[in-house]
Formats: sequence, structure tokens, C-alpha cells
Amino acid sequence: MGLARTMLTALLLSVWVMVHAVYVANVDRGAEDQLLPLRV
Repeated sequence: MGLARTMLTALLLSVWVMVHAVYVANVDRGAEDQLLPLRV
């Protein structure tokens, strides 16, 4: 039971990390798109 719980926790953590990485990348790209007209 402990091993299954550990594997499930690791799986959820890896999924959260991937989702968070994609979210941060999208936010950074969106921020750059918004700042681009101000730079020009």
C-alpha cells in the first residue's frame, strides 16, 4: 500500500510540474506579447 501511494504521489507531482511548466511558459509568452508594442 505504501509503494502504491508513493507511486501515485510521484505521478501526481510529475503531472503538476508539467502543467505548471506549460502554464508558466504561456504566461511568459503572453507577457512578452503584451510588452512588445510598448518596446516598439
